[in-house]
Formats: sequence, structure tokens, C-alpha cells
Amino acid sequence: MADLFLRNCRVYGRAGADAILIRGGRIASLGQEPDLEREAYSWRAEDIDLRGRPVLPGFIDAHIHLLAYAARLRSVDCSSATSIAAIQARVRERAARLPPGTWVRAAGYDERALREGRHPTRRELDQAAPGHPVRLDHRSGHAT
Repeated sequence: MADLFLRNCRVYGRAGADAILIRGGRIASLGQEPDLEREAYSWRAEDIDLRGRPVLPGFIDAHIHLLAYAARLRSVDCSSATSIAAIQARVRERAARLPPGTWVRAAGYDERALREGRHPTRRELDQAAPGHPVRLDHRSGHAT
């Protein structure tokens, strides 16, 4: 397996890193290109200029919710909501920017942090976004 020097890239999960050294199929170093160059050249690693492209280092994880995470990034953030009215306001704002009938996705609420101390009801979500189906995911990811 060839040693690789991936440079001029955006390394996700590591702010400021623009280079990766791979040795024997494993990430040996992440960091700034000038800091890794000498080591890469001493190994005679294959030099690959990624021209600013993103790199997501591989992960081995027995339990990951990658699609749920991606969906949450596109959802209305309700993690700091302290009342059902605050959730309704966020859902209402998103719904106002969408064509009728379009799903409104929201996520991150915690009923224990809400003044009411309970989950929002379907009727409360319908009031916030009439004409839109709404999906509100709990912060745990185990309830909708």
C-alpha cells in the first residue's frame, strides 16, 4: 500500500488542516502542508494536490447515524427553545419560506427544557405551519 501525501485540501473535522499523511493505509498525521512536507518527502510518499477539494477522513465506527446527522443539519434548530411557542415560531418562520405542502423538518427540542414540560402536540405544530406536514425530532434522535 503506497504512502500518500494529500495536500491543498480542506480536511473536515480538523479546522485549519490542509494536508494529510497516510502511511500503510492509515492516517499518520493531519495538519498544515508546510509542517508535513518534510516527513512526506522523507517517506517518498506519493504527492497528490487536491486543489482545494474537501476530504472526509475515513472512520471505523460500530454505530453511526450519518444520514440522521445530515438531515438534522437541514432541519430547523430547536435545541435552544424554552417553550412550545418558541418551537412554533421557528417552524412558522421556515414554513413561510416554503411552497404549500412542503415538509418542514425541525429537530433538537427537549421537553424537559420547555416551560410546559411536555412534548408539543400535532395540533400545535399544525397551528404553526398550516398547509405543511411537520416532522419534529427529539434531541435524542429516538422520538419524532
